Amino acid sequence: MSPSPPRLLEPEQIALRAGEDWPRLLLPSRAEVFAARALRLRELSAGHAMRDYLLFLALLCEAQHEALQRHPEVPLPTQAQLDAAAREGRPALSASALHAAWPRDARWRQSLRGLLDAVLARLPDSSPACRGVQAVRDADDDWLEQQADRLQGGVTLGLDVASAPLVAAGLQLYWTHLVIATGAAHAKARPAELPAAAFGFADDPSRCPCCGSLPSVSLTRIGGEVEGYRYLHCSLCSAQWH
Repeated sequence: MSPSPPRLLEPEQIALRAGEDWPRLLLPSRAEVFAARALRLRELSAGHAMRDYLLFLALLCEAQHEALQRHPEVPLPTQAQLDAAAREGRPALSASALHAAWPRDARWRQSLRGLLDAVLARLPDSSPACRGVQAVRDADDDWLEQQADRLQGGVTLGLDVASAPLVAAGLQLYWTHLVIATGAAHAKARPAELPAAAFGFADDPSRCPCCGSLPSVSLTRIGGEVEGYRYLHCSLCSAQWH
């Protein structure tokens, strides 16, 4: 017998629990976020018409997981910058032109190339994906930055669609590390607060309060204090917000 689907709380039930202390924002876990995604993709690939592509994405996520564990340090926002963003109702690490965008450190390209090296090492030489991965791996810095600008700005003109998932994987890796590291630094500076307290809530509830990106999906949480609550899942940094 298949398990029952999670029960979504009704608006009246949420209102009754409004005074309870439950997390409105969930930051990604360094140990789980990409590993869990890879596992799910491998499960979905069984018997799927797009099996080869799903397995390639799983391999990419596994490489993201490994790269996230050893991501180089990058500049983080100061506490004053975090507090100002919270007061102004904007994401502190905005990747969107809608707000003053947080500048990408050049090390995102270093991490992307290391990520693609790991993918190439696992792909058989006969794989049709090798050529595309190698092309992005060998692309010059200016081209990568242009593609990243178009992806983050939602601009399709001039976007290399075939390379976009690989460049996006590098951006996901960078921003996920950025959000995790910012939360950890905040909790260290203010031990009485949780890492998620580094980020306030944006004026636009449809966008991620950490990086300002649109969600990729909404999901209903299972178990614990968030049982039955629906969260949006960020397409870039993997944060989840109610």
